[in-house]
Amino acid sequence: MLWKKTDRFWKNGLKGRSGIFIMTVLLGIVVLSGISGCNRETQTQTGKESENSSEEADRIAETYRDIYENAEKDGTLGSLKVMHSIIHRLGQNGYIAVDSENQVDMTGAERVEEFCTQVEAKETSEITVIVVDDHGGFTRYVLMTKDGDVKVNRDYYVLRDDKAECTSSDTYSPYTWEYTEEGYLFFEKYQMSGYDGPSGHTALRVQPLDETCRRLNRQYIMPIGYASNDLFLSDWNEMDVGDINFYDLFDILYSEVYGEESPYVIDENYEAEPISYIPKEEFEQVILSYFRISREVLQSKTTYNSERESYQYRPRGRDELESPEVPYPEVTDYAENEDETITLTVNVVFPEKNTSKVYAHEVVIRPLDDGKVQYVSNRIIPSEDNQEATWHVRRLTVDEWEQWYGKDLSLMSDDDGSFPTQEQIREMGEPVMTEERYSNLKNYEKADAFLKRCQKGKTGTVAIYEVREDGSIGRRKYIFDGSDMFVLSTNAVSLEDNTMRVEYISCIKIKEWEYTEKGWFCYELCVPEPPEVTEIVDGSCLIRIKPLTQEQQELSRQCVAKLGYQGNNLLCSDWDMNHLEDLDYNGMYESLYRMKYQEEFPQDRYRDGIPKEEFENLIMEYIPITSEQIQEYAVYDTENHTYAWSPLGCQNFTPTFFGTSVPEVTDIRKNEDGTVTLTVDAVCDTVLCSDAVITHELTIRFSEDGAFQYLSNKILGDGIQDIPEYQCRIRN
Repeated sequence: MLWKKTDRFWKNGLKGRSGIFIMTVLLGIVVLSGISGCNRETQTQTGKESENSSEEADRIAETYRDIYENAEKDGTLGSLKVMHSIIHRLGQNGYIAVDSENQVDMTGAERVEEFCTQVEAKETSEITVIVVDDHGGFTRYVLMTKDGDVKVNRDYYVLRDDKAECTSSDTYSPYTWEYTEEGYLFFEKYQMSGYDGPSGHTALRVQPLDETCRRLNRQYIMPIGYASNDLFLSDWNEMDVGDINFYDLFDILYSEVYGEESPYVIDENYEAEPISYIPKEEFEQVILSYFRISREVLQSKTTYNSERESYQYRPRGRDELESPEVPYPEVTDYAENEDETITLTVNVVFPEKNTSKVYAHEVVIRPLDDGKVQYVSNRIIPSEDNQEATWHVRRLTVDEWEQWYGKDLSLMSDDDGSFPTQEQIREMGEPVMTEERYSNLKNYEKADAFLKRCQKGKTGTVAIYEVREDGSIGRRKYIFDGSDMFVLSTNAVSLEDNTMRVEYISCIKIKEWEYTEKGWFCYELCVPEPPEVTEIVDGSCLIRIKPLTQEQQELSRQCVAKLGYQGNNLLCSDWDMNHLEDLDYNGMYESLYRMKYQEEFPQDRYRDGIPKEEFENLIMEYIPITSEQIQEYAVYDTENHTYAWSPLGCQNFTPTFFGTSVPEVTDIRKNEDGTVTLTVDAVCDTVLCSDAVITHELTIRFSEDGAFQYLSNKILGDGIQDIPEYQCRIRN
């Protein structure tokens, strides 16, 4: 059930920094309310308002057009010097202005502070803020407040010819609004889960920052930052470098030392051998240029091959990619020490979390005579308000890399390039399943242990494989970081030459999950929700982890699979041999036909009715009932001696989520009278996402030749109240 559903989610790719494709969620059934595309925003202004805004935008553009054109001509557009000039010019002309990266002090900051005070006081006020980007365009924010509520009009303009052209416009009430102690104003437009357009977060530094702090930040902290490395995430010093990952720093600092991009990157199709051996001098030249540590210490913190005199290296892979949304550093204070080092106090600013201080840390640096720097130590400043570095994904060790990727790719193809069988993957110790209904997950113990650890808040991962009927192989890796769970999906297809091709790789956050007592892993993916969509988008998924017994599997297939809960009420109503009148015989005939003959129901043959003898014989084969009773309870044409039949359609059928449930035998009780009572769960992997919407007891009598008859069905507890009222296919 899970695999066919989740495969629909992963269809379009976004190429990441390492050349790895991460899929965005596209749901064909979604009808977006008022949105025709991810990056197209609703136009909200009237004609007169639009004209006034356009005139004002032209005036803003003319204020700094000469600076823009000169910078564009000499190739300095986007430089800090040019940005300073633009912001200063706008300020001279009375505008509140700041750059989009918050690297230049805001002009007119006191008016923004006053506006924030007015919001708190529930006064009426309005201001306009101009945010200039590196391309010379600008966003015009009109912020309005009344009675404590805030409204934002946002227009983005690019400079073309002698006009400012508006390329997007939007009006919204901020989902969040906060002015922080550190002098930042954050406001956020609510975006639906899975939205892949521009961020809804806006972060504006209002209070000025010391220019020396800004310079030190640009020179020493920003070049490393917080993306794909852990240098500033923990305590360490030159005497004890802790758990610093020097491979991450090698990736970042290589270009600083050698003046070109690192050649040690992974092949985006995973066809090249990912392991590299970097010569000792080359690797040490990068790291030891920035850290005063011995070669022996560096070698002990990496995988050093003394025979080759080289460092074994593997790049970050797809499971180690971080979100593109990471915080940025901001030096807020500094102190020059007697030993000629400098202590920098740094705040971790994270617009995506609407916070100007995830935590603060102290970085000690040693400036060198040649203009370079050595990093001496890092210390996280203790505070009850400190937050976790949730964006960071730890780089795998060499052994972990081999376990995750080497095994992953080897499992997806044999030595000759052909696809392995379920049994071959099972023998390798990995959880693996097939598409066959009621089939068990092989090597389920690994998945079971993973989920039980997750229930205790412990981090971990597990991969579950599926060998499909068309020869392709699906892989879902579930990653739990102690708080959130993600699923990384890979699909490999077989080519004509029997080799494999990785068709897509995708990653999505799991909104909610549960590991049930019955052994089901139930979860819901993060998908768009109302009011952003007008139809429900189903992100629910279920996988049976704990196995069914062989007898449970066989009886599920034999006795309940073909019946289900749609088109007949044999399993979703209370009845017994003394109460047969409410069964939908005209509806169940189709299901019993498929069960007996193991083929699709021939609709064209029975559109004018089912012959009496044929209908009654099949019903009486499965239910101990007389011909007279069938004629009384079913819709019977006495004149033509036929029983009415009609396919399910809009006139006789209302689709329900419950109707998509799959019956599963979970217990078997043999009674003294020779009958057997099956405990059956209605497992629903659609929106209900339940391992037992209802539980019912179905009593059956088997004969010596293997045939059987249904004797009764009883829905346990108050389950009958949890399902929609049954709609008979044909009524008298």
